[in-house]
Amino acid sequence: DNDLSMGVERRSGFIRLDQGVHQLQIDYYNNVWSKYLQVFYEGPNMEYQPFYSYVKPSGSNLMDTLAVAPVNNVELLRGFVNYGDEKRTHTISVGDVRSVHYTYDLETGSLLKSWRGDFADASNMWRNRGNSQLVVPLSPFIEFPESTIMAWLENRSTSYPAGKTSGLVSTGYTMNQEQRPRFHFVLDGAQAWDQFYPSETGERLIRETVLEPTSGTLLYTRLAVAEYIDLLDNGLYAIGGQYYMELESNGITPFIRQSGDMEELLVEISAPSTVKYSLLW
Repeated sequence: DNDLSMGVERRSGFIRLDQGVHQLQIDYYNNVWSKYLQVFYEGPNMEYQPFYSYVKPSGSNLMDTLAVAPVNNVELLRGFVNYGDEKRTHTISVGDVRSVHYTYDLETGSLLKSWRGDFADASNMWRNRGNSQLVVPLSPFIEFPESTIMAWLENRSTSYPAGKTSGLVSTGYTMNQEQRPRFHFVLDGAQAWDQFYPSETGERLIRETVLEPTSGTLLYTRLAVAEYIDLLDNGLYAIGGQYYMELESNGITPFIRQSGDMEELLVEISAPSTVKYSLLW
């Protein structure tokens, strides 16, 4: 209820929902500045974000969304993003014509979030002098725990670095034959190349990481961290009840270990290898 003759105002409420699909019906009245309705949601481990199904304003002074859409395969958008309760500044958001998009941390080589549907709203990058510089997904997204792309560990019991691995350097990215970015990192002589692309059906995000350790050393990369990680009978990994991962073997054998209250899925690399997996949610 927006109290009849008033402009646009925010109204909110709380409800506890069981897991599953729920119907949502919203009845509203608004007769100032024409019609406008936009619905947001948030919850445990879910950032405040829009459904982005709304009644578009007409004949008013309300600003439209500055939507960015991929053209000719991909769209690269540099800008800040909200990640958890912080703002990340060294990121790139990549929109794909297959409608599977992602945000990547250029300092750590971490996949931060991914979503399907419309790509991004750049309003905060251009209006009001672009003070916030925020790139905002135009569809509900899934946020992944940060995992730096590679690390040296003394053994399988050594803690994986929180945040950026000491000595990790990003050397930028190049565009592959499909005009999708391929990110490059070095770590004390070791190298990593990282790229993402949607499956043909647009149902999955595929990650392909090439790792080259220095001779006689062991390199590690963490694929996932969650409260629990289960290998299912169909070969998929269930990651904390949030998403699934399917790993291509390529001679790679991941292992699950306990780290405090969390479980981690890691791969040990002793020779040049390609780690390839797809994410489903």
